[in-house]
Amino acid sequence: MSHSKHYESTRRARSQPHALASALMLLATSGLTSCAEDGASPAAGITGTSTVENADLGGAEATPQAEGDYTPTSASNVLAQYWGNGEGASLIDGNIATNYYVYQKQLWLRYQMTRPTIITSYVIASGTSASGYDPKNWTFEGSLDGFTWKALDTRTNQIFSGRGVSNPYAFSNTTPYLYYRLNISDNQGEAATLLAELRVRGTLPSGTVPAAATNVVARVSGTTATVSWSQASGANGYFVQRIGDDGQSLVELSATGTTFSDANLSPGTPYIYRVQARNGALRAFPTSANRVLVALAATGLKDLTALSSFPPTDQYGTTGDEGTERLRTTPSPPSTS
Repeated sequence: MSHSKHYESTRRARSQPHALASALMLLATSGLTSCAEDGASPAAGITGTSTVENADLGGAEATPQAEGDYTPTSASNVLAQYWGNGEGASLIDGNIATNYYVYQKQLWLRYQMTRPTIITSYVIASGTSASGYDPKNWTFEGSLDGFTWKALDTRTNQIFSGRGVSNPYAFSNTTPYLYYRLNISDNQGEAATLLAELRVRGTLPSGTVPAAATNVVARVSGTTATVSWSQASGANGYFVQRIGDDGQSLVELSATGTTFSDANLSPGTPYIYRVQARNGALRAFPTSANRVLVALAATGLKDLTALSSFPPTDQYGTTGDEGTERLRTTPSPPSTS
């Protein structure tokens, strides 16, 4: 079967967006997985790569290390905007013979690091199919919370010289982000996009990475939500994050203690809260989400005799004070019983 026919046959089954799943994964507790140890063998088909220890070091002191490969080694640390053949495993397996492809021209692929990491370069390997499926335009982005993204590198009209070719890209970055993503805005012309590998390289920052906050509880009283949590080891502050009920928007509120009150909320509106411990520029992974609903205020019965607001009129078109007087003085109709 030709590639084009195969893509067409898998379009409906493979390329459905899973925004809800993405939002749930973003809000869930992060599953942290260690990368392979430094000095591991270079990934097959990708030259000059080795992976560096990238374990969760919550509450522990870290020292800067030489630049290394910090590509996740577990598919659970990879999130794709659309379901595609191979899913995340094809992007990180070090094998250019396996491909991630999806019947979309615009898509993003997100990596969750296992601790704050300063990524300064990445490598994209073209797939095994025709060049029309290659990415063409994209931005490489970083995020501290998985919601708000900053463009770190922008590329347009990129060309891969052949099949299974690795193109390296370097950029300047000093921020230890927890999440990185490749945000593809166009490919080389086909209806589907395909790539073999996405590898990231950088360094670990110095300093103490705080442990994640625990025992987070959100309560609501009137129009005020109160969020509390336990002290996190290594933290000197926290961010309370209020997430829209659609799982898309985020407002970040700073706190120094372990309790925060969010006042003047809208009645009848659900709010989602989570907490992210910080130590200077280093952040722990955010907690799982807590949802509260602000109740509607009891309004009681409306006084419809507020005639200054609702001027009465009778069947003869009488309005104003005369109409009000008529309504007050007209006797009730006789009973028909």
